[in-house]
Amino acid sequence: MSEPSQSVQAKVIHKLPVGLLTEIGRVVVAYSRLEHEMTAVIAMTLQLQKPEARLVLDEPPIHDRLNTIQDLFALKGLLPDFPFEDAWNELKAINTLRNMIAHGIWLRHPETKKVWLRLTGGHWKRTEAFQPKVRRIIRPESAPMDSAECKAIRLRIEAALKQIQVLGAILDNARRTFPERFRPPAPVVDPLARRTADKRRPPPKS
Repeated sequence: MSEPSQSVQAKVIHKLPVGLLTEIGRVVVAYSRLEHEMTAVIAMTLQLQKPEARLVLDEPPIHDRLNTIQDLFALKGLLPDFPFEDAWNELKAINTLRNMIAHGIWLRHPETKKVWLRLTGGHWKRTEAFQPKVRRIIRPESAPMDSAECKAIRLRIEAALKQIQVLGAILDNARRTFPERFRPPAPVVDPLARRTADKRRPPPKS
């Protein structure tokens, strides 16, 4: 399944070992928290209320969100000693791994009976496998994936989360130190966001 010379027909499976299922769930939950923390840093930098942030902030890949954070920090005059380039590369890798886990097709090797994950994104990494390179969407590549490997991915996500929390702490300190650089958030007047007038309220006096 991993190399053309060793291609085998594997059965798609939908029931996975409990330990693997547990780690898959932990990967997905940890990644969601990482996304949330990064969006929160952007919203706090812009001083948006939570409903405003949910309405207007897009959900780009996490490495693109780091670019936004870095640019917003620069606009606020914040140039922290933070490894943005290394963090960006790690977030991009984490994004790929999470998408593999969350959207991949699970297989069982017909001989070893081990669980494999079918990959359809990107190109074959072994350049000697095909000349020229072949995209995995055309010829899928598979890799073994068990609970230990999923746990390793989760630990990388949790390490990235700690880095983003460092940026959050830097932002909190800047808001206390340089309040003039941050506009106070406007209050939410109508939490229901009605597009029509509330008939229960009396009309404004002229």
